[in-house]
Amino acid sequence: MPEIGTVYVHIDEDGNAVSVAMHGGKPGAWQGISVARMATPSDARTQEQINDWARIFAAAPDMLAALQDIVKRNEIQHWFNLDLARAAIAKACPHSEGKQE
Repeated sequence: MPEIGTVYVHIDEDGNAVSVAMHGGKPGAWQGISVARMATPSDARTQEQINDWARIFAAAPDMLAALQDIVKRNEIQHWFNLDLARAAIAKACPHSEGKQE
């Protein structure tokens, strides 16, 4: 999996999310990568929901890193049952085979 750099939410003149992109790849060879084009508001989804989804996309790399850190630290302290955190990490990184980075 390429290293994930900064994730950007592109907004229109009204402040609504239009697309999500990131800079990723390998250090020294960063490139812009389109992640998602946001949906058009409809009866099934409001502009507020679309903006919320865009923020979740943008926060995902940070949330994943935080979960991985919590799981790693918990292996020493054993404070929490981390089955849900491990499941979320596995969902985000299906090829990691449970290995923590």
